[in-house]
Amino acid sequence: MITVKYFGALRALTGTAQESLEAANIKEVLAKIKAAHGKEAAAKAKRCLILLNSDNVNLHNGMRTGLKPSDVVTFVPVCAGG
Repeated sequence: MITVKYFGALRALTGTAQESLEAANIKEVLAKIKAAHGKEAAAKAKRCLILLNSDNVNLHNGMRTGLKPSDVVTFVPVCAGG
């Protein structure tokens, strides 16, 4: 199982700071978030910075980035201001 961590509004929508999931890649993680927590949570998750063990998943294979049982996937909300 992998560990999934949530911050900001996504934490409020999921009702948890972290959970364990079975998933082969990032796309599956997003599908499991949608199934467990609804469309709104999945939509917010897609707009987050997604980290795999502290690395941006876009530095790997994006949504197709493969996962190992010890991996930590973190969803960090992106904020802009100015």
